[in-house]
Amino acid sequence: MSPERIESRRVVVVTGAARGIGFGIAQRLALEGTTVALLDRDAPALNEAVAELKRGGAQALGVKVDLTDSIAVNAAFDEILATTKPRLGSGDRYQSALPVPVLPRRVARDG
Repeated sequence: MSPERIESRRVVVVTGAARGIGFGIAQRLALEGTTVALLDRDAPALNEAVAELKRGGAQALGVKVDLTDSIAVNAAFDEILATTKPRLGSGDRYQSALPVPVLPRRVARDG
């Protein structure tokens, strides 16, 4: 049974996405056609995770960030927005798949 496709104009941010549960969530979302932004503090593992998703045809980007640093979190979301807005336009929706302890200044909680 193939998974139901999620609206492709959505970008989902997954924290702790270089491995484990976070990477599993990113894989599933990518399989469903969602653009995924992977956040993790382990740059080598993050780069490999993004490369693996892209080899499978996913639209993915990785941003190295320490989620306990509010300035770094804001910079990460600035990078995600700058990278995805030109391609997706203004109607896209940004969601975090896992809790982010420091909420970026320009992204409101969904739900």
